[in-house]
Amino acid sequence: MDSLRAPPPFLMAPGRPQISWTQCFREFLIFAVALSARCGFGELQEQFVGEQFLEGCSDPRLRERLCREPTLTSARILEVAEMLQMEAEREEPEELPSLSGFVHRVRLKSDQEVAPVQQRLRPLPYVLREEVRQHLEKLQQARIIEPVDSSPWISPIVVARRRNGQLRLCVDLKEVNKAVEASGHPLPDMQDLLEQLQGATVFSSLDLKSAHHQLELHPDSRSLTTFITHQGLMRYKRCLFGLKSLPQAFQKVMEAVLRGIDGVQVYLDDVIIFARTPSQHEVQLSAVMERLRRRRITPNMDKCRMRQREKEFLGFIISQRGGGAVNPARVQALRDLPPPSGLKDLQTMLGLFGSYSRFVPGYSTLVEPLRRLLRKGAPPFLWTPDLQAVMDTVRQGILKS
Repeated sequence: MDSLRAPPPFLMAPGRPQISWTQCFREFLIFAVALSARCGFGELQEQFVGEQFLEGCSDPRLRERLCREPTLTSARILEVAEMLQMEAEREEPEELPSLSGFVHRVRLKSDQEVAPVQQRLRPLPYVLREEVRQHLEKLQQARIIEPVDSSPWISPIVVARRRNGQLRLCVDLKEVNKAVEASGHPLPDMQDLLEQLQGATVFSSLDLKSAHHQLELHPDSRSLTTFITHQGLMRYKRCLFGLKSLPQAFQKVMEAVLRGIDGVQVYLDDVIIFARTPSQHEVQLSAVMERLRRRRITPNMDKCRMRQREKEFLGFIISQRGGGAVNPARVQALRDLPPPSGLKDLQTMLGLFGSYSRFVPGYSTLVEPLRRLLRKGAPPFLWTPDLQAVMDTVRQGILKS
C-alpha cells in the first residue's frame, strides 16, 4: 500500500524545469483518481486527492496558498494553480520565446520578376510618436524586431487603436505580398470542425500569446518585413500578421505540434480541446499543455477558457447539445450589416456569410450573382435591388438558424 500511496516522482523533485503548476496537478490528478478508484475511496475521493497533492507538493508558493484553503477539491486546486501560473507569467521578462523546431521561410514567386519596392515614411501624428517608440522598444526587448541599416524592401507602418485602447501597429505589406507565393496547405473546413465536436460535453480553448510572433522567420526572409519609422529602419525576426504566406504556414505548424492527440482541433491560432467525459478531458488537456511546453509555445492564460460546458468557437456556440449555433453576439452585427459600397465591402460580406454557409440551403447557387461581381472582366460595381434581395435572403437564412 505504501508504494501505491507514494506521489509521482515529478512531485517529489524540487526543481523540475519548465513545468507549470497546472500541468503538475493534471498529471497528478490522473494518478490519484485511478488510485482512489482502485482503493475504493468512493465519496472520500476528493478529500484523498487534495491530501495527497498537498503532501507531495514541493513548491513552497503553491503549498502555502493551498494551506489557506478550507477544502481542497480538485476544481479548487486547479483554480489556485492556474491563478498562480498567470501571476508567474506576468512576472516573467519581456522576451517572448520562439517556437522550438520550426522556422518559416517565405517562398517568392519564380514565374515573374517582382522588383523590390522601397516606400517612403508615412506621416504619423506627433501625439502618437512617443507611444509608437515605446511599442517598438517593447518589440525589440521581446526579440521580435531588430534595427537595420538598409534593405531592398521597405514598407510603411499603419497605426490604429484596439478596442481596449491599446496601440495596434501593422506593417503594410501590400507590395511585398505581390512577390510572395502563398502556401498550398489547406485551412480546416468549418463544417468538418463542428461535426467533430458532436457528442462532446466538456470544452477548453487555448489562446496563444502573440501567436504569429512565436514563429521564427528565416534570416533569408527577414528583409521582406523591413519597415520605416521615425526611429529608422527595422525588420521582423519573427512572423507578422499580414504576410501572405503565414496563415497556411502557421496552420501547418500547429497541426504538426498537436498531431496524435485525440479531441483536439486547431484553426490557425485557435485551439480547442473537447471530450465526452471530464476525466478524458483532463488527460487530453494535460497532453496538449505538455506538447506546448516542449515546443516552447506560450499560451495567454488570461484568455484561455478551461473545462466549460458551453463554449464560443470561431463565431459559433458549441455545447453538449451539439450542432453549433450562431453566436448571439454576432447576430446583431449581421442585422446591422449595410449594403456594400464597393468590391472590398462585398468581399468582406461574402467572407462573413461564408462562415455560416452551412445554415443556408443552396448557398453557393444563391450567392453566385454576388460572386460574379468579383470576377475578372465583370462590369463596374453597381448595387441593384436584385442583389440586395440576395443579400437579405442569405442573411435571413443565417439569423433563423
